[in-house]
Amino acid sequence: MVINSLMNMLKDPSLGQHHSSVIDAIMNIFKTLGLKCILFLGQIIPGFLTVTRACTTSKLDPYFNQLSILTPTVKQHIPNMLPSILALIRDYWESSSGLQSTILQLFEAITHSL
Repeated sequence: MVINSLMNMLKDPSLGQHHSSVIDAIMNIFKTLGLKCILFLGQIIPGFLTVTRACTTSKLDPYFNQLSILTPTVKQHIPNMLPSILALIRDYWESSSGLQSTILQLFEAITHSL
């Protein structure tokens, strides 16, 4: 119920100012429960990526960083989400040189998880 409520908040563009807090809450749930949250991964990652695509430039780095933290938490379950994650990386790789180091951290997290 909590995950569904948080995901509904992410889907609502009028709540954009709260999206960072929602992502933080989701991350805390995943860190606490670990692999028990895998059931929600198919719901979380698409919502996470949608919010990342819609956010301001200043939030890109923290969102990519959160994705880097989430990836090792879900470990071997990340491959199903790789096409979407790699598409996001491809879209933002050249947008900012400051973002590239965070994206490389995400690549590192993915490789360790695999």
